[in-house]
Amino acid sequence: MLYGYSLGNVVSIDLAAGSVNPYRLIAEAPFASAEALLHNLTLLDIPGSFVIDDNLNNAVRIRGIGTPLLHLHGDAVDLIQWDSNGRVVYDNAPRPKEFELVHGANHTDLPWIMGIEDHRS
Repeated sequence: MLYGYSLGNVVSIDLAAGSVNPYRLIAEAPFASAEALLHNLTLLDIPGSFVIDDNLNNAVRIRGIGTPLLHLHGDAVDLIQWDSNGRVVYDNAPRPKEFELVHGANHTDLPWIMGIEDHRS
């Protein structure tokens, strides 16, 4: 099993789409791409390539996974918004996939809002 949280999803999604075939991939609060993340954080309407290398593209890379996906995301996230990041990653993921939107959870407190035991299982 591979688990990625936030920026860690770059590594876990890349591994699941490439050299590793885990039993399951768990992606918590993934961003769609470096450019999407830049737009969320700065609200600047400039190409992401001006600031960051956009090889960090989870939305494209997740298309290549060959394992079941569990995607967790909070709806109160202010850092990596669900609608412009999480939804894009989830929509691009092949089946089988599951999604859980945790109401009231932001980027850092999802396990506590969801419940630690539920998060672990």
